[in-house]
Amino acid sequence: MNPTTLMKYVAVMLIASLLNIACTPSGDDQLSTSVEPSDDRPKGAINDVRINNAASEPGNWLAHGLDYRE
Repeated sequence: MNPTTLMKYVAVMLIASLLNIACTPSGDDQLSTSVEPSDDRPKGAINDVRINNAASEPGNWLAHGLDYRE
């Protein structure tokens, strides 16, 4: 292997290693986005009352707008 090819190989490996280190999460600064459900009701028990009061239990809704005002 000639010196130029060796230098290119070393440079590529160094860049790949640095990118791997830079893109690996450390675990300490990860944000937790999980929200516990607010009650023990069955997950399929959706009615007009719950939709109209969706703001009172934000951890249970994955909808844009959370109500009929979308």
